[in-house]
Amino acid sequence: MGYLFVVITTNDSHGPGPARGKPSSAIWMAHPVGMMFALAFALVFTLLPNNALSQTAPKLGLYALAAALGPVTVAILRFLADRLALDRRRFVVIAGAGSITFDGLFVGLWPDVYGHEGAALANVAALILFGMAAILVSDQLVSVNSLPRRKGNAT
Repeated sequence: MGYLFVVITTNDSHGPGPARGKPSSAIWMAHPVGMMFALAFALVFTLLPNNALSQTAPKLGLYALAAALGPVTVAILRFLADRLALDRRRFVVIAGAGSITFDGLFVGLWPDVYGHEGAALANVAALILFGMAAILVSDQLVSVNSLPRRKGNAT
């Protein structure tokens, strides 16, 4: 009995389609950008009163706001990717990883950053996960070519 091994390789600089971009060592910058976005949202959470996170109507409003901010966040991240001449989708995904890194560390190790405890902190964590899902879904639904590109950026 024999085995068949198939190796698939990609070369981002010559690949087909609009999602391919220039390979660059600067893509690491997306991770700290995502962490800064997470810090900004964490500071917003400190402004929310506990009852906004415990009553159903205000929570529904926060979920609607998180869903609405998904495409806005994607547009901002794609704008930054264009300024850095990086692949838009890859930048959004790596920035998302940076924000989840920040939130995972701070919810677990330093939850005071969010300004809430107990059930309110659990609701903040749920909103963070929902917001991240909104960003990733928006990144997939909004066409890569929906924003004008900076000259020289292939994504």
